[in-house]
Amino acid sequence: MLQEFGLRGRDLFAGEPDAEVRRQKNTRRSIALVQGDLLTNERSETAGLSARVYRGGVAGFASIADTSEESVKRVLDEAKKNAAFLDGQVALGKPALPKAPCGAFRITREPGDPEQKAYVEFARAVDGYVVANCPKLVSRQLVFRADCMERS
Repeated sequence: MLQEFGLRGRDLFAGEPDAEVRRQKNTRRSIALVQGDLLTNERSETAGLSARVYRGGVAGFASIADTSEESVKRVLDEAKKNAAFLDGQVALGKPALPKAPCGAFRITREPGDPEQKAYVEFARAVDGYVVANCPKLVSRQLVFRADCMERS
C-alpha cells in the first residue's frame, strides 16, 4: 500500500523500527430471488487502515476508516501515542523485536472483481435450473452472498 504513496512512506517509520501499517478493503454482495423475481441486489465496499507499534514489550494499536496518504500518517501517529502510553503504564523495559527480513513481492495477477450483473445472471441461472429440475417445488427463495477481504 505504501508503494502507492512512493518511497516517502519510509519517512513515516523513522525512529519506529517495530511498526506496521495495514490496509483492508471489504466487499460484500447480496442477491435474493423469490419465485424468480429479483428482491435484493446489493453491493457495498468499505476500506480502512490500521497500525501497530511495538515499544518496550507492549503494542499500541490504532485504526481509521480512510485510506488516504494523510490517514497513513494519522493512524501511525495514534498507534505510536498508544504504545508510548501503554509503555508508560507497565514499563516492561523489553528490547526491540529481532530484525526480520523485509522486501517486496510483485503481484502478477490482480484479484478479480466481477460486475454485479454477473452475480445476478448466475442467480438467475441457478433459479432456472431449480425450476427445470424440481417441477413439484411449490415455493423457492434463493439467496447468494459474497464476502471478499483484501489486506495489504
